[in-house]
Amino acid sequence: HAEQNNLDEAMCQGRIGILYTEIGDYQNALFFLLASTTILERIGNKLNLAKAYVNLMSIYLEIGAEQTVGLGQKTLVLCKEIGFKQGQAAIYGNLGKYYLDRGQAIQAKWPLKQFLALSREIGSKDYEAAALARLAKLEMGLGKSTIAEKLYQKALDIASESGHREHVVAALLGLGSLFNKQALHDRALPMLERAVTIAGEIHSRRHEQEGHQILAEALEAKGDFKQAIEHLRLAHSIKGEILGLEKQKAIAELQIRSDLEKSEAEKALLRKESEFQSQETERMAMHLAEKTELIRTVRRRIRKIVGKGAGGGTLHAFLSELARDRSTGRTRTIFNSEFQQVHEEFLRKLSRHCPTLTITQRKICVLLAEGLSIKQMAGVLKVAPHTIELHRHAIRKKMKLGRRANLSTLLARM
Repeated sequence: HAEQNNLDEAMCQGRIGILYTEIGDYQNALFFLLASTTILERIGNKLNLAKAYVNLMSIYLEIGAEQTVGLGQKTLVLCKEIGFKQGQAAIYGNLGKYYLDRGQAIQAKWPLKQFLALSREIGSKDYEAAALARLAKLEMGLGKSTIAEKLYQKALDIASESGHREHVVAALLGLGSLFNKQALHDRALPMLERAVTIAGEIHSRRHEQEGHQILAEALEAKGDFKQAIEHLRLAHSIKGEILGLEKQKAIAELQIRSDLEKSEAEKALLRKESEFQSQETERMAMHLAEKTELIRTVRRRIRKIVGKGAGGGTLHAFLSELARDRSTGRTRTIFNSEFQQVHEEFLRKLSRHCPTLTITQRKICVLLAEGLSIKQMAGVLKVAPHTIELHRHAIRKKMKLGRRANLSTLLARM
């Protein structure tokens, strides 16, 4: 029941994130999608986690985040593991676009070919049209005009058949731009005019601006300067509108990147704490196993002594040996008791200041206040220095200390 509630919460968070993505509010979209993926990672729901990663990568791609490629590769592994081919196709398409937008044709080609192959395998006409248009753009950039034209035309046919008008506009603009470069302006003009009309109808301002710009170039080449100027004015007007939105978006993206870095840092700390807890659990299990084995050994030895009818000296020698074996545990108990008494007042203040600290973390606070080094504390508490470091990070987090705050100084003043 609890797992279902968690899944419902994750799906709700993810849906809100998608809605924010659709209206271009990437900051809120990122917040809700990250919350969704965190829950899905915890409960291990791989299919919905893969879908959430695909949506998250779309935002990373839009804002140009450095994590785009890393998340894409991670998502591909997950999608292949569970056989989620639609997710694989989406990720390959996004990776291809990421490299294509940066002019990295060699890196873009393979993921785009995978995008096309998978889109055909799953029967997605929308994905197929997008893959063909992106491959056409790649080939055009490499100077392969004949191949580019065929790919653009095929993308246009498929997009028209499936009714995906945005892909229709992209294919028309691609063909218009290609014909313009070949000085085939009479072929370019009807393509571009149709693209601008559809872009206006579906409110795709970026495509509309691009269409007017290419139209102006075509008309200028044909000597129709009056019409060229009119389209150029429209292109500049829309560009100004887009730049205004881009400025707002850039400010939001800076905040997104900051939040993203903070989120990644917190996740890393949580992973370390989780590793530490696992180590502590393992240590306790080993200690319990040692105690169990000790009891068994005692039983065997006593049976052997009693069975042989040995005298009191033999039994006394065995008990002395047993006492030596148990001295470490007894010493630790005495140490804990004396530690509590000596530092009673400090520990009381510490509990009031930060009641969520564990017993081990309180001991480390005492030793920090006394000025001990990491190595010295590790020796006193019989743990590895790395374990002390993990506890220090956890203490700073629980006390909500900033980067510049000195933990040892704070504790010494307490």
